[in-house]
Amino acid sequence: MVSYFIVSALAIKSEYLNKNSIDFNQLSRMQISTTTFKLSPQSKKSAANAAKIGSGDIVLWGSNLGLTLGGRLTRIQASMTKIPPYVQSVIIGLILSDGWMQLPSDSKNARLGFKQSTKNSPYVWSVFFLLSHYCSSFPYINTGVRKGKPFSGLVFQTRQLPCLTDIYNLFYKNKIKIIPSNIYDLLTPVGLAHWIMGDGSAVNKGLVLCTDSFSLEQTTLLLNVLVIKYELDCTLWNQSSNWRIHIKRKSMPKLKSIVINHMHPSMLYKLSI
Repeated sequence: MVSYFIVSALAIKSEYLNKNSIDFNQLSRMQISTTTFKLSPQSKKSAANAAKIGSGDIVLWGSNLGLTLGGRLTRIQASMTKIPPYVQSVIIGLILSDGWMQLPSDSKNARLGFKQSTKNSPYVWSVFFLLSHYCSSFPYINTGVRKGKPFSGLVFQTRQLPCLTDIYNLFYKNKIKIIPSNIYDLLTPVGLAHWIMGDGSAVNKGLVLCTDSFSLEQTTLLLNVLVIKYELDCTLWNQSSNWRIHIKRKSMPKLKSIVINHMHPSMLYKLSI
């Protein structure tokens, strides 16, 4: 029997997570993270023995998820793939901001996509590595025109998985993004941090959350979560017929204490830091 192992991408992760900019010409170096090597019988035995070391250690669920880039998962593998609470919180924050989900008409399962300007590439890469277990390929650059100006974005998408379909069914109705009635329970500090990083803007030492894709009723539901659950002083702003949430300046110290441990360094400017 031929056996293979996959080189870990942890070293590459640390390199890209802490940079404020990324040289995209170096992306080919990252292919090492999915390079497969054939194991000899002796190496196979050594690897098996190494795997036994520390096998009784307690590991936080979700902290040891590896890359699954390339190839396709079997139906059994896909059905066994689950989402830990921390990762679910990240996904919810992305959906509230610039993330989207799709359920193709020819598929039973949904996928998640996320896109930001290339100037925010350090944050996008950090999110990708949090979700890389659910992806089949690396992020890629997408170019186009936005508001009459050239735009370059960094995009990644996950596989289509049953565990993502569960989230899709919460946040989508008739293929339109909505706010579920249990958002009070779903929106954690981690999710709030990613919502801010994806769609927040510092305004007059306060913060505005862009909720343009949601109705007034749904935006009010989100505002109530911020006011009741997180005790933040917020108001609704009407911006070009769209409703947005404004977190007032006096609540910023409290907001920072809630989310700062979950913010990427490149995004701290959104908290006026």
